[in-house]
Amino acid sequence: LVPKFVVEEKEDTEKESSKMLRIGESDFQRQLLNSSDAVSMLRYIKDMATPTIDLELQSMSPMDGGSHELVVKFLEFLTNAHSLKLSFDLVQAYTNVFLKYNRQYLMDTPTLQTQLTSLRTTFRLPPTRQH
Repeated sequence: LVPKFVVEEKEDTEKESSKMLRIGESDFQRQLLNSSDAVSMLRYIKDMATPTIDLELQSMSPMDGGSHELVVKFLEFLTNAHSLKLSFDLVQAYTNVFLKYNRQYLMDTPTLQTQLTSLRTTFRLPPTRQH
């Protein structure tokens, strides 16, 4: 008896190369970059484990392995979620964690100031009436 090994050829090299281009990009990052709907993005995040969310928010800025585009998209998500009044406490918690981990990058990047102002505006409550 002589052992023989069967080597399977890869049939779909295009799929393999597209996977290789995406290496290092998490499912969360792909979802964020491809989503324009705050409701579906929030639903996606709610299904994630808390430590996973924490890790994703930590690694969002380019200084931590993410990208400027990820930061912009997450700011858009937060602003839209606040504007739509989606799960206020949860979105506020995500906002606080995001700002905690990405504060330095946000402060050092002038192009993000408009989005930060927009986010800050969504937090403001209407003025109270005095009788």
